[in-house]
Amino acid sequence: MIKVILRNPLQVKVQEGYSDFLEYTITPLDTPIKEAWLEKLRDILRQNLPIDNDFCHLGFPQTHRDLPFLCNRLNECKRVINEFPWEDFVLRPIKITETFTPELVVNDESEFTGITGGADDYVNHDVMNKLHNYFEKMNGTIENPSPYIQAAQKHPEIIIDGVIHYPKNVDQNTPCAQAIKDLNLVCHEMESLINAEKAGLNATATTIVQWNRSDRWPLEDSFRDGFLENRYNRVPGGVYLHWSQVGKTLLEVFNDEGAPKLDKATCEAITHLDYYSSMFDIHWGPEQDWAPHEFWPWLEENGLDPNDKYLSLGFLPIGQVNLQDSFGTVDTKQILAIKGRYLHIHSIEFDGIKAVYE
Repeated sequence: MIKVILRNPLQVKVQEGYSDFLEYTITPLDTPIKEAWLEKLRDILRQNLPIDNDFCHLGFPQTHRDLPFLCNRLNECKRVINEFPWEDFVLRPIKITETFTPELVVNDESEFTGITGGADDYVNHDVMNKLHNYFEKMNGTIENPSPYIQAAQKHPEIIIDGVIHYPKNVDQNTPCAQAIKDLNLVCHEMESLINAEKAGLNATATTIVQWNRSDRWPLEDSFRDGFLENRYNRVPGGVYLHWSQVGKTLLEVFNDEGAPKLDKATCEAITHLDYYSSMFDIHWGPEQDWAPHEFWPWLEENGLDPNDKYLSLGFLPIGQVNLQDSFGTVDTKQILAIKGRYLHIHSIEFDGIKAVYE
């Protein structure tokens, strides 16, 4: 089993009946990808690479990373990007014009029906799509990085003993490169938080466990069968392979852009999962099918085969959190309330290998 220990990120005295730490365990599922994924998990734990605890717990209604906090981060990213000397790298300057506030990013016209996702969508997608477009233009993909992100990684320049250095953070990003990447990360975190705040303990939350500078490998054909078997279904405590590449999925295009007619430009921005890594996601909420019924005929209308496993239409299950043993309940509302107090990964242990993240 895989053991995950969380801690209270605020380091304040917790209420009676709660401790500073919370532990849960994961049982890997017997699927074609099992041994390959566990091998990569062992490797990443041995390396003890930094884990991303900032953009990790999405959709929890009570969090220290609230909307004002996230808007402040976006406005700081805007400042860094707008002030960057793009002309020095023979690039057209990027200017983000929006000032981000909770009022701007929330759509108050939606009516709450009691669940998150589907009809309950309080996100201002016009703003989010603009953010994602900024990100896609400046970041590119892993295979084809944009000249903007390449330039951002080469500034500021510091010369020490005749050697050029570029000051970088733990993620190996310069301030501007991190600002570009945070446009995408904060966008997704905001989308989850906005709907979660409306839904309260009816929310559907996700933990994304990702390591900085983690390697990835081509997704083998046999692994892809899981897409057709599971589709977009997620169960309470279900563990799924993380989508470790940049770009929008077909389902995201369908949801965010109102089921558009797919043209060449739209298709170029769509990615199908081609890689796997040690990274994984955990579903905290009731069982849910993330794909609307209208999604499947929309694919066929656009000349796509819903049974083509190379379109990566779904989630790959790889594990299951032992809910009753870990939380003393399988009630998703109770689990959400308990786990919401511990939104920081302290350590992960598997097969005698333990990595601590403090």
